[in-house]
Amino acid sequence: MMDADNELAARLHEEEQGELTIKEKSRLFMEVMDKRKKHFAKLSAEEKIIKPPTKAQKRNQICVYLKNVAEYTHNQLKNKTFDEVQNAFDKTMKQENAKNQRVEEENDSAELKRCLEMVPNDGDNVTIEATPLTSKSPTIVDYKIYKEERKSYF
Repeated sequence: MMDADNELAARLHEEEQGELTIKEKSRLFMEVMDKRKKHFAKLSAEEKIIKPPTKAQKRNQICVYLKNVAEYTHNQLKNKTFDEVQNAFDKTMKQENAKNQRVEEENDSAELKRCLEMVPNDGDNVTIEATPLTSKSPTIVDYKIYKEERKSYF
């Protein structure tokens, strides 16, 4: 009776190990498949980034920019050729760059004006005679005795 129980227990244990390995194999297989999907998705995304936009994509991007920045309407842009849209884009970019440069110059000039404000002259003719620290002779500041281990210092 004991031998039959041991044999049954051993057989059940082997079956459980077999099921466990099948589960582990399926889990590992799914992990590998997920990694492959992510890897190939990453590669395709990189390829899309590397490729330059087509003429239609570029025209679409320019039209969106012109609608948002230069306030063109869809009807104004849809009948124009790519070259006309490109010229309008270049003109708008030059205007925007000039505007940004002018604003930066105004900010710089305002900052310079703030930094260069004149200090009012109160008529105080106070002069301070200062000698550099390197020309002063060393003097003893306080006469306390400091001890480090067995040595004494002033």
